[in-house]
Amino acid sequence: MLFNEKLILANGFNEAEFLRTLAKNDINTFGLRVFNDMELCSYILMKNGIKMNGSFISDKEQSFIYYSFLKGVLEDSKNIKDAINSFRDCVDSDVLIEMEKVLSDNFIDKKDLITKAFKEYKKYKEDYNLYDKQDMINYIIDNNLKVKDVFVEYFLEQNNSYILKKMINNVFTDAKEVSIFTFFKEHSNNTKLIKAYGKKNEIDYIFNKINQDNLKLDECQIVLMDAKDMPEVLVYLNKYNIPFTAKDGIPFIDTKPGKLLKALLDLRQSNYGVDGYKKLFNNEVFKTEFLKALFEKDGNNVDDRFKDFINNIGNLRLRFDEDVLVSNVYDDVMYNALNVFKNDLRGNILTFFYKYVNATMDEAIVALDEIEEVLNLKKKYNIELDDLSLLENLLPIGIGGVASSESKIHISGLTSAFSSLRKYNFIVGLDDSYPGNPKENYLIYDDEFKKTKSDKYISTKVIDNKEKLAKCFIKSCENAYLIYPYYDLLDLKDKNPSSIIYDEIIYDKNYNPTNLIEYGFKESSLTENINVIKSKINNEVAKEIKYSDYNDVEIDSTKLLDMQFSPSEIRSFFDNKLAFVFQTLFNISIDDTDDIYTVMPSKEKGNIIHKIMERFQKNKVNRDDFINKAKEEYDKYLLKRPAVLKSQIEIDKDRFITDVENMYDMDPGNTFVASEVLMMGSIGKIKFKGKFDRLEVTKDNKYIIVDYKTGNSMQHISNNVISCIQGLIYAYLVELNGIKGKKIKVSRVEFRYPHINQVAYIDYDEDNKLEMINAIKELEDAIIANDFSCNKDLSEYSFIDKYKVLLSLFEEVRK
Repeated sequence: MLFNEKLILANGFNEAEFLRTLAKNDINTFGLRVFNDMELCSYILMKNGIKMNGSFISDKEQSFIYYSFLKGVLEDSKNIKDAINSFRDCVDSDVLIEMEKVLSDNFIDKKDLITKAFKEYKKYKEDYNLYDKQDMINYIIDNNLKVKDVFVEYFLEQNNSYILKKMINNVFTDAKEVSIFTFFKEHSNNTKLIKAYGKKNEIDYIFNKINQDNLKLDECQIVLMDAKDMPEVLVYLNKYNIPFTAKDGIPFIDTKPGKLLKALLDLRQSNYGVDGYKKLFNNEVFKTEFLKALFEKDGNNVDDRFKDFINNIGNLRLRFDEDVLVSNVYDDVMYNALNVFKNDLRGNILTFFYKYVNATMDEAIVALDEIEEVLNLKKKYNIELDDLSLLENLLPIGIGGVASSESKIHISGLTSAFSSLRKYNFIVGLDDSYPGNPKENYLIYDDEFKKTKSDKYISTKVIDNKEKLAKCFIKSCENAYLIYPYYDLLDLKDKNPSSIIYDEIIYDKNYNPTNLIEYGFKESSLTENINVIKSKINNEVAKEIKYSDYNDVEIDSTKLLDMQFSPSEIRSFFDNKLAFVFQTLFNISIDDTDDIYTVMPSKEKGNIIHKIMERFQKNKVNRDDFINKAKEEYDKYLLKRPAVLKSQIEIDKDRFITDVENMYDMDPGNTFVASEVLMMGSIGKIKFKGKFDRLEVTKDNKYIIVDYKTGNSMQHISNNVISCIQGLIYAYLVELNGIKGKKIKVSRVEFRYPHINQVAYIDYDEDNKLEMINAIKELEDAIIANDFSCNKDLSEYSFIDKYKVLLSLFEEVRK
């Protein structure tokens, strides 16, 4: 044993880092060792030649054990575990008896739950020969173990636990409680305040400072008062490829498997519909190569087939937690692909991650190991939660934590920041949420803890210790930059500085007001406006935002001329340019396009009607055969898209058959020529691409384009060019391209509404053709002039108060 060996008990510290930091502060570290409470217990047992019988239970495993006999949600089992362990910290006799004696009857249900859980836990450990950290502490106390000639110093801020104190004082002949600050010099005068405008600017200040002053990365440490700020830091680290280490690791949600898990949770939230699956497959972390390869040999366009595949999956609502029948109503390749993906969903979720996460193994392995550990614990303790619900609890954790190293900036939480103290320390998040207001444990209130021999877990004491720890760290820093958000653009809330800043800095007699730095930069319109779009996508309401002039953003709007518009999209430009910008230019749907309770969407009804009309048009069939075929196609569709509300199927089917009957009855007897023909072409500089429903020829040899509408009300006005512009564009494209090599002059366009048995029409003559061309020229001019001034009252759109800025988002959103 080393002469004058001294131990320091400091939970959350890295021994090598802390000793290195002390050495830099001219403190003799010879014979000095640094332990956390678990390591200290192991050291005491080792010095006495004792090995605990049984297997050790980790903190993570405890949650699963509690859940296995509580059968509640995972969060509750975690809180119960914390409540029990907190109480065990505070008492020194038989824990179960003390619990039942000390806890009051004012919350008898909670008391029963806690004591029941502990009885089960205690019995479980006895049955399977297990022990935890508290058992080690109790064993050391009960057996009166001693360690001589070793001095122990432990920190008031970190280990104010009665039972731990008792163990230390019993075991060691010389032990004392000290403040962390004992080990550091005081540098209060080198503290600077940074009043940053928004969370983004808090982080921006740090990297701007490092860059402008050319600071060495390994002399800089970012201290996060809230681990939730780590993603903001990662944005800058990744954007500028800055080497870093992180004591608490990277949040699981910021790893590629974590992002895939979040995407799967979003998919579950969308009830596994078409829109949800489109979002999943478009996510950069989802690997689609394997699925696309299933369509490479069937002779069709792979991308088109894959789009159909996504729609089919969403219509079937294939999911992890429910077995869905894939009926054999598809072609062989599609049927096989759907079953392959279904089996992957219904199989081992870890295998699913390995197969579909778009990442290298180096990027994914640590996060996937975490997933595997959780799933193994679930299996070991027979947890009933589905895999996604279980894994959802992984999102807040950090993984892959590493100690600081040279040539890299270091990121840490406040506790671990002491052991890696650097020349420049940037403390982020010192707003009024830190140290926060006292908040009692909802399972055991403060009054219950006051009856025990320790006040460690009383909410006011918790807050006081957090504040004391922060002040101690600030004084210990050679250069401390205290950063707090003054105004958060995204939250639209004013933020006040933490009480730590007021008490320790501003009201300090040595404080120099010139040390206050107001940091902010004029965000580009693009940045501001992206936030608006994100708010819309997240169904949030953006109000009272003052925007920069959108003309400040250099966007070449003529790139819009490279788009191929569908003729059906153009009318919205004349009806409401705001809707046109959202839906057409930015592909953001204002309406919910995937209503899970719709038995059959209107578009699909129209597709079925077109299909049966094309099949029977050449050989005219009787009315009954026509209707029976419609019923058959309807039933076949429900195999591909099972209805959520089974009770609505008959009602919806009756309405559909009524439409089919009306369609048959309103057929004027024209000759079928073609349907669903892909047309492409330009009118001026505007490019078009789309399919019209039907082309017919009348008895007097006049060609008409027919568009069937499944709506309940008439949306077209006869002989109105703007209202009927979709059909006129198709007539123009047919005239331009012909059909199957044959030149055709369209005479008329009809919009047939079988549900209400009405028809709107417009002649395709020279006057209407010219008016249509001039209208398209208006769109072309708007694009070239970068002007989408709205011709409607914007007050009806609560999600934004100035929509012209949306044009500046074109490149970003389309990307």
